[in-house]
Amino acid sequence: MNCSQCGSPIREGELLCQTCGALQSDDMLTRRLQIKGESSNQPRTKSGVGSGPLHTITLSADQQAYECSVKGEASILLGRCVPPDAAREAIDLALAGGGEKGVSRQHAILRVDRGAVFVADLESTNGTFLNGRRLQPHFQHLLVSGDVLRLGALEIRVQIS
Repeated sequence: MNCSQCGSPIREGELLCQTCGALQSDDMLTRRLQIKGESSNQPRTKSGVGSGPLHTITLSADQQAYECSVKGEASILLGRCVPPDAAREAIDLALAGGGEKGVSRQHAILRVDRGAVFVADLESTNGTFLNGRRLQPHFQHLLVSGDVLRLGALEIRVQIS
């Protein structure tokens, strides 16, 4: 397959183009990703639009809370020093000590699809862990309320409502 932005070849399972960094379209991702079920100090809020159920995803890390309200399907990039990008939502974990704890610039991605929330590692340097288990890059894993994500050494508690 080729990147929808620049036309460069995309390896099986990649979420981002390695040439231009473009997030691949949801229909391409759905076909290419294997879905596996697994069980300031002010909160930051991100909102997605669309149809479908409303999800509120709260990520708590190191006395910092990040809240995302998502309706329908959405992708949210997790990383540190994330540059603003109008094309996608992003959470900058630098305020929670992401830089010191080994969080990559583009570490992982949260996806809301068909009423479920998934996480996938983006070939991060220090890995993404779900409830103590290291995730294979580019494969989606189901998130449920109460799960603990670890990006590098940064522990994040997940609440979904």
